[in-house]
Amino acid sequence: MGDLEKSDRIVFKRGKVNAVKLNVGRHYSRYFKDIFTSVVDAQWRYSLSIFACGFITSWAFFACLWYLMAYYHGDIDYYKRWMVSDDRDKFEKENPTPCVRNLYNFTSAFLFSIETQFSIGYGFRYITESCVTGPVLLVCQAVWGTLIEAFLMGFVIAKFARPKKRAQNIRFSKNAVICHRNGVPHLMFRIVDTRKSHIVQAQVRARMLSRKMTREGELINFYQQDLKLNAAEECDNYVLLMWPTIVIHRIDSSSPLYDMSPQDLKREQFEIIVMLEGGVESTGLATQARTSYKPNEILWGHRFLTITNFNEQSSEFEVDYSKFHMTYEVETPLYSAKVLDQIKEEEEYEFEKNDHEKALSIIQSSIYKNGHVKFAY
Repeated sequence: MGDLEKSDRIVFKRGKVNAVKLNVGRHYSRYFKDIFTSVVDAQWRYSLSIFACGFITSWAFFACLWYLMAYYHGDIDYYKRWMVSDDRDKFEKENPTPCVRNLYNFTSAFLFSIETQFSIGYGFRYITESCVTGPVLLVCQAVWGTLIEAFLMGFVIAKFARPKKRAQNIRFSKNAVICHRNGVPHLMFRIVDTRKSHIVQAQVRARMLSRKMTREGELINFYQQDLKLNAAEECDNYVLLMWPTIVIHRIDSSSPLYDMSPQDLKREQFEIIVMLEGGVESTGLATQARTSYKPNEILWGHRFLTITNFNEQSSEFEVDYSKFHMTYEVETPLYSAKVLDQIKEEEEYEFEKNDHEKALSIIQSSIYKNGHVKFAY
């Protein structure tokens, strides 16, 4: 239902992009120029229709050629007279051999075309040496049949093997959370691969889209800002999807979320688009899974529930997917990261100031005590 509802989000939760292309010049001609990709991307009902129409059209086209050849060679008239002949053996000896045996109407020509293109093997109908046109047409249909079979079977295999379906096994948490880790606020969301075969070299990226007004008064509807992600404190944006992984974004001075508080999240309009890319282990093809988070889907002061436990009896790690989206509240300051950094700087300044005054007092008292007044300053 989520993808069917009207929404102002750019990317739906399941990864579908909410965009429609209008007024594209020569729209259909562009699809025909890259017909293979167009057929692979089409829905199955259209692909199967193209698959069936491709073969039927090829059979019918060559059936017309076989029928025309038989007509101009006199084979059609030959079999009309042969059918009404009293002595058919004598008739066959007295008349020229037809180019194709037992081809006397369009239906027989269509059946002969199927036998030729599929190399089923000639039985009741077969070609003879009485005309040159027959072998030439036979070679043409054999070559064309090989090409069309390679194309049609190729796109069916490509459609089955395309990694787009593999991305459906990648799950993202419904909500993202903001909480502190080691005293620093972080944006977090959870990813898991539900299949046993893993995504190779899985890399996760995030980009924040928002509106921005330039100094010249230009409104940028989709202003893009990168969010630096990692799956651990000291790692890059490559993730191991052997188990549910929490991906984090450190909210520091380089983060677009640096000056946002819980109240700002309720007012701001932006969308964080998350993309996971990697290779399918079984095929080696690249795949991409997408989702997005709106401000109302970011929970301030929450943390994800632990869903991985070790079973000592079976000596296996168990993952409870029923708790995959669950979070719990944690104590988190209701200030933006920018305000927190300012508070820390003020506290450090006061601490250094107090330490300096205390140290100066000790030095002065030591000087007066020893009588070395000249060192007071």
